[in-house]
Amino acid sequence: MKKAMTLAASLCLMLSLLLAGCSDKPAESGGSSNNSGTSGTEPSSNTEPDPLEGYKLLEKADPWQGITDAESIFDFEAIIGKGIGFNDNKNTPEIWYDYTEGTTETDFGKIYSISPTEGKDGTACAKYETTDEAYKNNHADIIFNVEKNTDYVMKAEVKTQGTNMQGFLICDMAWNKLSFTTTLPSEEWSKTYATFNSGNAEQVRICWYAGSNGTMYQSGKNVAWLDNLRVEKATEANTPKASTSLEQGDFENAQLMAKADTIGVWGVYNDTTPDSMTDSLAAGEGVDGSTALKYFLETAPASPLNSGVRQQLAVTKKTEYMIVVQVKTDGKVKPIVNVTTSDWTELEGVQCEAVTEWTTVYLPFNSSLNELVRLQIFGGIQGEEPYENMDGTAWFDNFQIYVKE
Repeated sequence: MKKAMTLAASLCLMLSLLLAGCSDKPAESGGSSNNSGTSGTEPSSNTEPDPLEGYKLLEKADPWQGITDAESIFDFEAIIGKGIGFNDNKNTPEIWYDYTEGTTETDFGKIYSISPTEGKDGTACAKYETTDEAYKNNHADIIFNVEKNTDYVMKAEVKTQGTNMQGFLICDMAWNKLSFTTTLPSEEWSKTYATFNSGNAEQVRICWYAGSNGTMYQSGKNVAWLDNLRVEKATEANTPKASTSLEQGDFENAQLMAKADTIGVWGVYNDTTPDSMTDSLAAGEGVDGSTALKYFLETAPASPLNSGVRQQLAVTKKTEYMIVVQVKTDGKVKPIVNVTTSDWTELEGVQCEAVTEWTTVYLPFNSSLNELVRLQIFGGIQGEEPYENMDGTAWFDNFQIYVKE
């Protein structure tokens, strides 16, 4: 994990070494690490190299552009009056049933239901509604028959009245995860999708977590609707394409979702003291008075906190990327920003200096054989290791991602 230093300082250091002749002592970088991440400040003159030379900014693309849909969808009209409830034969295709943690059979169908007129076109749809703040393993499920070892795409349209997301877990009949996706809350109908391979399964279960906090098996307070659900064999023509983009990087109108760990969503967590989050959105404290992501802990904890903010990114295999972010601190902490694989193996990381003015930091990484990576932010680092936050304050703003052309 190399520490951030200015490009000017780097060039001066290299020049002094050249003038001094060959040396068998490596140049100091301000910190030791077993990683190769680098960073620097924004160039201050035309004589300094541009860290983004050869890179282009990646902006969000519409994954649904040109995508076709099959005619066959789940017909909610056909089950008006039947509702969603307990079903003894849970392996029967196209029969909805729900599970609500801590309830009995007679309580089924009270949170999940079928609304005859609230669908996208005024037709029937599935509905979820609860005022229970607690996150529980609440989900409505439906079974689809599939062919073994075949690629599929699940598509649906959703709408939300509340602050929680909607999540879809696709698993086999033994509850082994095949795919999981979440959709940010929106009071307008929006599309969502997930791709999966059936593996050895001949049936798959789609579990709808309509009050998701971004993690599997969790659903809480929300009002949500589901319509136009379909499962199709995946083809080039009917499968949306996830583009590499970093969502809500300027933190304006952003949301921090507790425990979330998924594409396009900032997830905030504190595994050491779960009820005491150290990261928040700070209006007026960003660059030029905008909104920033803020780490703040007033008093030193007895032991370091495993807390941070994360967002997963869809990437292309064996591709060079550059994460760019503006950082400021109280002069005490030295934040770490890193990129890991989905199984938490670090690909690259950089430690920022304890700067008290906004500084641009660069984090290059290679996606290697990964199609999904995780961006992580640790604002309260005083040592040299991620996941070990202490007291202090740090601000982050204007995250962007670039790809090497």
